Amino acid sequence: MKNTILFLLLICTTFYSRAQEKVLEYDPGIKNMVYGIATSYHAANSADSSVAFFILESNNVHGVFCDKQFNILAEMVFEQKEKEYFAINGHSIEGNTIHLFFSGKKANELYAVSFDPVKKRTYGTWVPVVKDLNENDEVYVSAINHKNTLFQLYINKNTSALRLYKVSSPSDVTSQTFGLSSDKIYEQFFKSDSPLSRLSIKNLGSKKVRTRATTINAEEFYTLEITSERNKIFSYQDHIIMTMDEDMLRTTLIDIDTDKNTAVVKNFNHLDGSLFNTWSPKTASFCYRNNLLQLRTNKNHLTLSVRNIEHDTLVALFEILAKDPSMSIINSPVVETNNGFSKVKKFKPKTFLRKLDQLTPSVSAFRFGNNLEITLGGYLYSSGYSAPFITSGMSVTGGIGGGIPVDKIISATGLFDLETFKHISGTVKPHFQIKASRPDPYMATSVSGEIKFSMGGYTFCGYYDTPKHKYFVYRYND
Repeated sequence: MKNTILFLLLICTTFYSRAQEKVLEYDPGIKNMVYGIATSYHAANSADSSVAFFILESNNVHGVFCDKQFNILAEMVFEQKEKEYFAINGHSIEGNTIHLFFSGKKANELYAVSFDPVKKRTYGTWVPVVKDLNENDEVYVSAINHKNTLFQLYINKNTSALRLYKVSSPSDVTSQTFGLSSDKIYEQFFKSDSPLSRLSIKNLGSKKVRTRATTINAEEFYTLEITSERNKIFSYQDHIIMTMDEDMLRTTLIDIDTDKNTAVVKNFNHLDGSLFNTWSPKTASFCYRNNLLQLRTNKNHLTLSVRNIEHDTLVALFEILAKDPSMSIINSPVVETNNGFSKVKKFKPKTFLRKLDQLTPSVSAFRFGNNLEITLGGYLYSSGYSAPFITSGMSVTGGIGGGIPVDKIISATGLFDLETFKHISGTVKPHFQIKASRPDPYMATSVSGEIKFSMGGYTFCGYYDTPKHKYFVYRYND
């Protein structure tokens, strides 16, 4: 109980050292909502720095459109009589119109909800991305929002060739094919493997092939449960990067250049560091811009390496040894969560590594202000619960009003330079303190649809306050 109180006091006393400003207060007109909204989504237009926020409520999609100063330009709602669509896959911007794309009942089609805030017009339409999946022998992998355009990634069941569909608008769908030789893709214990087998989910008793990859937007905040997914997709500049971490010895990476229409397969071996005992290591990875972060750990040793993807050069290498007196690259206390209850502790490296060795490892990176915050840790899911499948646009932050059932999480965060990845001294401060009208962590109805993202050098948090029936967006400075 003492540790729990300490954790709450830590949040309350350090949070307000971060400047915060309420930039948006929006009433979508939802009055009978008891359990909160399903999710919220934002779309920023790089051309004029405008931004739009969308709120999913039952069968309706509410949209509020703002200029770069967050002045409201238009408010609109799209009403769907029947449930035609599911989770948001992403968006595309076409002039003044923003197209939201939802997954449909079939893997080869999308449902587009289009908003034109200038003409105050909304409409919905089906988008057949792939005419016939069986004829094309293709399996859906994931959706990626890249440069204000939605991309849908599929893989050929027979050749492992990747096909990337670019959905610029409901009426403009083009594709690129990337042929990849399976014997160069993956090698585990001297056995050749294909991308499809790495991406496949094996369902007992079913012959249907399903694939799985989690899309990560570098400008959004993700919890360790999400970033621990073994197959992930990132985007940076003209590149869409897919990483596969099933092999504990290396990370396999497929780098797709959407401008040059090329794809390159690369293997990045995990580095041992100085004293690593290779017996039963656990590994994880994360891409931040054009850099690959690789975590390798066991109960005696942890290494965190940063590699430049384009040039395959080592940018930085950090280690934590069980015999060390302290964890020099960690700027925060260790937060240990058991069945929803969090405690702040000052673990010695030996204790931290021993506890981490019992969990599935994970690493994530998020820019807050002028620093890069890298979080190391692990999780253990509740019995019978599998990791979530996330595509771009879904509410993935967990926390109040929509967390993932997890038995145990352990995490610690370090501060690093954005360019050189040099470790920086200082204190990690809590990101966000949501001021709900009933801030009760046991009530899932207080806050929902929470999103955290970076834009224009600032960090933002948006959420729906159910008791107030309003959607708020706060801007935070470092």
